[in-house]
Amino acid sequence: MGGFRRFGVVATVILAWGPRAEGAGDSSFCQSAAHAVCSETNARQAVESVTAFNREIVFETRRTDTSLEKRIWIFEGLAYRRLGLSRNQLESFFERQRADFLEALERNPALTRSDAAAMRKTLSRVKFVTAGEYSAAGGSAEQGEVIRHCRSDGSALNAFVDPEFHAIVVCPGSISLLGSAFGVSARFERMVLHELGHFVNTDFFPSAFRSFEACVREQDDLDPTMLSEVSADYLSVEVLVLRLSRADISESGVTSELALGFSGLCNTLWGDSHPSGAYRISRTLGEHPAIRELAGCADEEPRLSCTLGGSTSP
Repeated sequence: MGGFRRFGVVATVILAWGPRAEGAGDSSFCQSAAHAVCSETNARQAVESVTAFNREIVFETRRTDTSLEKRIWIFEGLAYRRLGLSRNQLESFFERQRADFLEALERNPALTRSDAAAMRKTLSRVKFVTAGEYSAAGGSAEQGEVIRHCRSDGSALNAFVDPEFHAIVVCPGSISLLGSAFGVSARFERMVLHELGHFVNTDFFPSAFRSFEACVREQDDLDPTMLSEVSADYLSVEVLVLRLSRADISESGVTSELALGFSGLCNTLWGDSHPSGAYRISRTLGEHPAIRELAGCADEEPRLSCTLGGSTSP
């Protein structure tokens, strides 16, 4: 299975439900989403708790001098036992994300029936595997990908996709996000949603994203290699909008949850195929009309946001 084309994870989101309070928009988020997200201390504290838990597991795995594949299996096993989770629970979790993703596609008015049907077919083939399962099914190339995306100790809060294997591969460290004590399971959800987006983004359905791509290029003149990440961001946030619109959650709660989730992008810089985290937070969240409405932002005119139907700007 060596030589496959792979993409890494981008963004995450935390959802904490509560009563909606009209007219209580977060002015800092409405003025600068990137600043509001990246100055939120709760996000850092939540991740620090998970990271500390993972460090304890890494310490246990390093007590045994063994291969990478075995260390990954040990990490996953310890995470399951200490968190009271099972592999079947992870699979059920994944299926819920796929179901919501498919619903968001069905509700997108800019998608043609043929494109929607083709995307459904593609997503129905996607498998959800752990890094241990992925490494065991392949060879040295797959182990190299695990190290690159998950670190040599497996502790990264990350995931990646292998389109040719039709799989989303979750790093061992990310399993800890599902621990009920940490309250950050929605970060895992958002991570999976983004990776699902990589199977049906501009790389595989260019015609469906023609207007979206033109909008992004006109707006920011991004390098074409970055459209893969930006389009996957867009698709995953559309699922988030669907979920938030159904929830009884306050406007201030919306911005707090977005900050908890997307703060993982705050220290990411411009790369070969990834725009900076600040750009992605600003564009994906800060300019999205539905997100701004849910956050209580009082906009006299629609903000410029790129969709499958083109620009939302008048």
